[in-house]
Amino acid sequence: MTRTLAESFAARLAADVAVAGAAEALDGGATQLRSARFPVSRDLNALWLAPGARPPAVAAAVARAPRRVIAPAPAGPVAAEGWRTDEQLVLLHDGSAPEAPPVVVEALDPLALHPARLGVWGTLDAGHAEELAAMQLAISRSAGARSLAVLEDGDPAAWCVVVGGCVDDVWVQPARRGQGLGRAILRAAVAGGGWYLWSDADNAAALALYGSEGFAVAGRVALLTPR
Repeated sequence: MTRTLAESFAARLAADVAVAGAAEALDGGATQLRSARFPVSRDLNALWLAPGARPPAVAAAVARAPRRVIAPAPAGPVAAEGWRTDEQLVLLHDGSAPEAPPVVVEALDPLALHPARLGVWGTLDAGHAEELAAMQLAISRSAGARSLAVLEDGDPAAWCVVVGGCVDDVWVQPARRGQGLGRAILRAAVAGGGWYLWSDADNAAALALYGSEGFAVAGRVALLTPR
């Protein structure tokens, strides 16, 4: 079954609300997420605008000074003084059956992935590594989520989580890149119910991989973050 861009936005917001633990409906279809458990997370303490928001709505959201403003499919330029704007692309899968992964991909208890994720965050954001790894553990334990991994000598060499149809937290350990593990994880994720994902607009290598596996760009999301 082919899914839509609007469905992907709704599914992503619902998944984030479930993990954040608190959400407030605002005027104009906006939603403010708040997470007392994970205060460092911008995504779980973000103000989501309704899809197609126009520049005045973006300006009003920024004035509320949230940790982040998320504008799905904005209808116009998205910028604010003192804020950085990043663009992510939303890719939807074409619904075709994926080929078998080139290596074995296993369903894994999320807790078994926790040490590896903690190690990754230790190199990316050492000051918040414990909280960010705990956040990913909570996401992986949310209703219906599945954690998938390629194991080598019992250790995760690559992994992802499928939650609410989103293929998220796709990671291949640096020493194992270029060996088809990302493709294996992606195929297993689609077979496990993944039908959309978000990717940085400037990540050409990832976009090429996703395109070769049946994902096509369907829209964009603007992320505004205070500088």
